Parts: sequence; C-alpha cells; structure tokens
Amino acid sequence: MCTVEERQVHLELALAAAQDAPVRRVVLRHDEPVPIWDFRYTDELIALGYEITRQETVHWAAERPAGWRRWAGRLFSSGPRRSDESRRQVLPRKRSIDDNG
Repeated sequence: MCTVEERQVHLELALAAAQDAPVRRVVLRHDEPVPIWDFRYTDELIALGYEITRQETVHWAAERPAGWRRWAGRLFSSGPRRSDESRRQVLPRKRSIDDNG
C-alpha cells in the first residue's frame, strides 16, 4: 500500500473512531497485481471483489455490537425538529422600503 493510501485509511479510521462509528475493512487483493491503468480485467476484478466481500460479510450480522442500532439512529436522524413558528423567530425579518424611514 502506498503512503497516500495509508494516510487516507488512517484518517478515515480516526474519523470513524471519533464518531464512535463501527468500521469494517475489506481488503480487495488479487493473486497477481493488475496495474490501475489496465482495464482489460475490469469485469473479472469486479466479480472477484464481490466474492471477497460476500465471504467477509457473511458473519458480520452475528458479530454486530448491541449499540449499532442506536448509532445508526443518530447517524440518520436530522436532529430535533423545530416548528414553523420557531423557525420564523430565528430568521431575520425582511426589510421593506417603508422601514428606511
């Protein structure tokens, strides 16, 4: 793995840890390396990636921590909702021509 990729992985893992987000990492490697500019094997590599991921994820549901639903709920909630009235109080009133008076 090159330095840029290592740094990216490190940053993303640190961000996930800071947000208390569960992380799973699937390493997609082929027995014979393929240069990133060689698109002759795209279909085969995609199929191989799906198979590797399927094998890796088969046991994840059983290993899932008890708090994952709470975490997912926090992730997908948009926070407390305010009524239309409270939104009007936060937004500044538009000035009209008469207000310049």
